[in-house]
Amino acid sequence: MEVELRFTDKEITPWGGMALMKRMLDRMGFDTALGGCGLPMPDPIAATRRCS
Repeated sequence: MEVELRFTDKEITPWGGMALMKRMLDRMGFDTALGGCGLPMPDPIAATRRCS
């Protein structure tokens, strides 16, 4: 993947940066790689108990 970096005088919002990051992660196949690395899945019931 090739990324071009350059400077600009335009205002950039944090949301614009997040959109760029999301596009980059999608192109890399990050979700597939993360799903195959054996990390434990979160327990939604335990998360609910922590919030109450």
